[in-house]
Amino acid sequence: MVKSETVATKSGAVRGTVSVPRVSRVQKVSTSKRALRRSWTVSRSDIKTWATVGLSLTTGVLLLAYIFGINQSAAKGYEIKKQQTKLDQSREENKKLNVRLAEASSLTQIQTEVASHHLVPIANQEYLQYNRLSER
Repeated sequence: MVKSETVATKSGAVRGTVSVPRVSRVQKVSTSKRALRRSWTVSRSDIKTWATVGLSLTTGVLLLAYIFGINQSAAKGYEIKKQQTKLDQSREENKKLNVRLAEASSLTQIQTEVASHHLVPIANQEYLQYNRLSER
C-alpha cells in the first residue's frame, strides 16, 4: 500500500525517494481519531509550562504568607515594646507610691497628724481580755 515517488528539483537532480502511504477511507477516519487523541494528549512542553505556572503560583503564595508573617511579627514586637514601656512606668509609679506610704506611716508623720487634728493622747490604756465565756 505504500507508493514510492522520486522527487526531482528544478535543476533536474534527483533528491531521493519519498514513500507516500495510500490512505483508504477507513484509514482516514482512524487518522482523524488519532489526530483527536493527539490533540488531547499532553506534550512535554505543556507539562513544563504548567509546572512553571504552578511553581510560580506556589512561590507567590508562599512569598505573600512570609510577608504577612513578618508583618504580624513586627506588629507583635511593637505591641510588646509598648506594653513594656507601660510596665516600666507602672513600676516607677509603684516605687513613688511606696515612698509616699512609708512617709505617711512613719511615727513622726502620725504624731504631726494627731497634733494638727487636736487629738488628746491616751493616759490610761485598757485592753480587752479574751474570755472563754464569750465563746458560748
